[in-house]
Amino acid sequence: MKPLMQSAPLYKQVYEEIKTSILRGDFKQGDKISVNKLAEEFEISRTPLRESLRQLQKEGLLEQDQSGTKIAQITETDFNELCTCRLILERELIKEVTLIIEEEQINEAEKMIELAKNSLNKDLQMEILEYNSKFHKILINACNNNRLKDLLDQVRAKLLLYRANVVYKLEQTAEILEEHSTILKAIKERNVEKAVIAVDTHLSNDQVRGQKVFGHD
Repeated sequence: MKPLMQSAPLYKQVYEEIKTSILRGDFKQGDKISVNKLAEEFEISRTPLRESLRQLQKEGLLEQDQSGTKIAQITETDFNELCTCRLILERELIKEVTLIIEEEQINEAEKMIELAKNSLNKDLQMEILEYNSKFHKILINACNNNRLKDLLDQVRAKLLLYRANVVYKLEQTAEILEEHSTILKAIKERNVEKAVIAVDTHLSNDQVRGQKVFGHD
């Protein structure tokens, strides 16, 4: 764990650290979370820690039952419903972003694609996941609709929880990067219709790729 800073609120720092660990795949779906162990690791009291865990529970990354707190589990139904929600939200987002995104943000998104390609050559799956996530986050941040961004962040967080525990084949990862490039090309052209089609294609393909984990070819 990284040392906590004095400037930011403790609960927020702990929340970010635990969330990063979950999405990085350090925990598996269904793993139990020990409040005592985390309190010792972060060297903090249970009060800010419980606030952090409550926030993660609100976002759907943690679940609470009689046995305690554990990493959320995603069923096939959950996965398909989340994919549908994401598609609806990202369609609306890309319509706005294509017209208003700044050149600096476009360059940052392009950089994420290149970094992911470099990681692909080294088969560094977690780095690829991080860069792909940042690519989408750049596009989300370019949107002015804060409600839409919040909803999309919640949906993507749960999908990233699923994605962190899945290892794609190299050809599947290469497909994802090519789809990202197609989306960015349409954005550069300020072509809303092409951008929407590119997002539809990418997210539909992503759902198919994910369904293979549940035994569907």
